[in-house]
Amino acid sequence: MDQASRAAHLVQRGQFKSIRQATRATGAARSTVQDRYAGRQPRGQEEVSHARLSRYQEEVLAKYIRDTQLQYAPVNRGQLHVVAEMLAQLREPNARLGKHWLSRFLDRHPDLKTSRNRGLDSKRITAAIPSHIEGWFAHVDDVVQRFNIHPQDTWNMDEIGYQLSHSQNELVVFDRRTGPPLSLASGSTGWCSVLESISATGDTMKPLVIHRGAAPDKPLDRWFPPSPECPHWRWGFTVKGWTNNEHAIEWVKEVFIPQSRRGRDPTDYSYWRLLIIDGHGSHTQGEFIFECLVNQVLVIYLLPHTSHLSQPCDLGPFAHLKSYYSKNLKSFIALGDTQVTRAQFNILYHRTRQEGLTAQHILAGWRRSGLYPLNARKVLEKPEVARYRATTPDLAPPQSHLTLTPQDDYEYEQIQEALNAKLTRSGRRLQKQLSHAYFRESSARKVLSFEVSKARKRTLEDEVQETTKRLRKQDDKRTWDTTEIFKARGYTEEETASYIDVLPNRALIYNVEEEPNT
Repeated sequence: MDQASRAAHLVQRGQFKSIRQATRATGAARSTVQDRYAGRQPRGQEEVSHARLSRYQEEVLAKYIRDTQLQYAPVNRGQLHVVAEMLAQLREPNARLGKHWLSRFLDRHPDLKTSRNRGLDSKRITAAIPSHIEGWFAHVDDVVQRFNIHPQDTWNMDEIGYQLSHSQNELVVFDRRTGPPLSLASGSTGWCSVLESISATGDTMKPLVIHRGAAPDKPLDRWFPPSPECPHWRWGFTVKGWTNNEHAIEWVKEVFIPQSRRGRDPTDYSYWRLLIIDGHGSHTQGEFIFECLVNQVLVIYLLPHTSHLSQPCDLGPFAHLKSYYSKNLKSFIALGDTQVTRAQFNILYHRTRQEGLTAQHILAGWRRSGLYPLNARKVLEKPEVARYRATTPDLAPPQSHLTLTPQDDYEYEQIQEALNAKLTRSGRRLQKQLSHAYFRESSARKVLSFEVSKARKRTLEDEVQETTKRLRKQDDKRTWDTTEIFKARGYTEEETASYIDVLPNRALIYNVEEEPNT
């Protein structure tokens, strides 16, 4: 409500005796207040006589769009057109909307726009529990403070996959008279994945490249000779081209532990390193945790299905790596060779890393994840978390001094008092009956709203408790597996307990009292 409409409303309610007095108090233009008092609305809010939908119907439609978006089921153009036509036919039975109606509707509502939707796994939606995320960040902060872990010793590792022949589509300029724009593509169907590691200070490690297929009989140096164009990384082979338990152990022993020391003596136990990774099965095996603990490495697992919210690799360099690999692949194919071999992939990926795995992109990923600098609000304010189980509030009609809908019992009583002064005795009796009906309806609505709110809260609490129970069970299994590995390696109970006791205390995540790790 603008200033002039507010002044007219105050005059209508009797708080000012005249328009002149209201304009002096509010500072609104007198002629504008007179127009609002007479029922003329601002130009942007006036009803258009030839419009198919009234302004109130358009507000209903905008609320409908927001509501479906909150339910992770946004409407497309066709669905919106059908709903809008149904609303229009409430005013005019045979109403039809023109082909330019949608673009004009969007012009009138600048908060709405069209875009391609992005799929989100249902598990990611239900996993975005604000209390767990807030507790997880408290858990990370507790570990960093207790063990005095420096940013250069804070690492994140994740796996990124590539189809050797796949390149992203892009906008091109073409002559439509010659048909659709087609570009040369590779016929390779190979697949590989890469384990990349980034630190909170923007550093990287040598990658572990895993190709799909059986390991060759020849020495790998004959396949991938060390050179500036094809550096001597570590390579592996699996049936599906993704990491497994053996490669995870190989990575932590041969890549992460030696390179994360940064030249420090292997016998120096005066510092701890932090590794933040997802809960993939190869990362949670007891052997993996054992190798980390005996080498002064603490492991913090991301909450399940939240890597899109708090994984620095996903939020920083990985998107750039995909884009630059696509660009380098197209440049390679343009030279006439459409077959991408494993050795050629390494050369292409070496160039891709130089362009995409930069300190700027790495540090951006840490900032967006809220992990460095530590800031839980970076994640808690993301739409997926902030609107967790949110619903659209009840739609209220637009307010003006002509169609003023009381928002609560107090406003209704104020309007009733103003009407009673102008009604006859019989009219007041009818008004009293109407008031009884209103308060009966109001009381029933409040009770129903309270019951719905209570049921919704109970449902959410049950979901959180069930998720908490599942996560704690996973943590207990990891601790048990690690304990068994220590025992199998000949460690005494006291030595095993000393290592298990330094495991991160995840009770902060669940906000519950818990016995220390034993």
